[in-house]
Amino acid sequence: MTIDSAVFDTALAMLRATAGAISIAIAVVNFPRAMLITPHREWALIAVMVLGLGGLLMVLGLGGPIAPGLVAETLLVVVIVSSVAPGFWDVSGRLGYFPALRAMSNLTLGWIAIPEAVAAATVAIIGNGTWSLDRVLDFSMPNSVRTAWFACVAVSGLLVAVVRALQAPK
Repeated sequence: MTIDSAVFDTALAMLRATAGAISIAIAVVNFPRAMLITPHREWALIAVMVLGLGGLLMVLGLGGPIAPGLVAETLLVVVIVSSVAPGFWDVSGRLGYFPALRAMSNLTLGWIAIPEAVAAATVAIIGNGTWSLDRVLDFSMPNSVRTAWFACVAVSGLLVAVVRALQAPK
């Protein structure tokens, strides 16, 4: 069974717009909380801005896999670092002190973060589709750049998970 291209384009545009809008909503909800985080407020604000701007670029379908990749990674990193007891990132562990992870651990995403990250990663893998500014502007990313981008996103997300595991008290 093959999917009609118009149906596929419609479904992809709906997925992209919904995931982008949810990312923007997550950023708006977390912005006041990020403003109150001390120390290292700037790291929490960067995470919130990445979610908001990435969501906007997803809605517009602009920038290829960059925006949805950043949204997916930011959501997963925040979920990983906030999955431990409060104060876990406050002090230096065996691998040192991580101010960005400490700041992001104070953000709240709730249950929506995982399916939202999966939706954003799906858009990053498939692309923005026909109904996007990428198509209007004739923007395309070479496969080698796309592969390198995905490798960087995957490695950095994996490193956060490894650091979290190694920082855990024995």
